[in-house]
Amino acid sequence: PISPLSAFAADVGSFSLLLAFVAALFSMGGAVAGALLARADIVSAARRASYALFALVTASAICLEFLLLKSDMHFTYVASYTNKDLHIIYKFAALWAGQAGSLLLWLWMVALFGAVVQYQNRGDRNRALMPWVTAVLSGTAMFFLTLVCFVEDPFARFVLTGDLGVVTPVTLQDGNGLNPLLQHPAMAIHPPILYTGYVGFVVPFAFAIASLVTRQLGD
Repeated sequence: PISPLSAFAADVGSFSLLLAFVAALFSMGGAVAGALLARADIVSAARRASYALFALVTASAICLEFLLLKSDMHFTYVASYTNKDLHIIYKFAALWAGQAGSLLLWLWMVALFGAVVQYQNRGDRNRALMPWVTAVLSGTAMFFLTLVCFVEDPFARFVLTGDLGVVTPVTLQDGNGLNPLLQHPAMAIHPPILYTGYVGFVVPFAFAIASLVTRQLGD
């Protein structure tokens, strides 16, 4: 049977993603509403929701890493990309070995950049632009949250569906292991470095959209 700690980690990870979806939705909608209504309090609440979004996604990523390092074969993602003999470094790197984990990593980086931008522009800095910047960053996060919450669940468990729709949990003795091509230190760090570049472009994109919306097209 699944250990209580693993079950707790999976539940926390899944619930954190759902709460993050709500936070991103509120942040995006609140930022737009605050800008249109000229309500600084609503804009401020939307900014704080960006911090909550980052915290929740971080909690979810930590939970998935825990399951990977623990080699808990109750979970589809863990069994698909790790095995019990895999070196701990590559168990950690398995977070971005498959689609669900890669989407979670990408989401975490979007949330991180969003939180950093909010901190850098706190107070009155870029006051007219920031509600729209917040909306774009939170909207981008919502796209990835939709995928990991409703399409590619990183915390899905192995189950068999029998007659009359009876669902039975299944535990594998061991997993498939990590693709041998990825079992190299350079390949282990390559995806996060690559994603940093990809995700980083969302920041100038958000400011560009904000400039177009507010028609502040100067330097």
